Amino acid sequence: MLEIRTEIEIASEPEPLWAILTNFAAYPQWNPFIRTIQGEAKTGG
Repeated sequence: MLEIRTEIEIASEPEPLWAILTNFAAYPQWNPFIRTIQGEAKTGG
């Protein structure tokens, strides 16, 4: 299994970033590595 790791500090409140990262249907528009995601997005999940 391949693994890609990266880290970046973003000057933002968590809520807007969480909204982007949990919008699974939009991943193909901006993420060339993760094309699909299934499941429930929840804090601590």
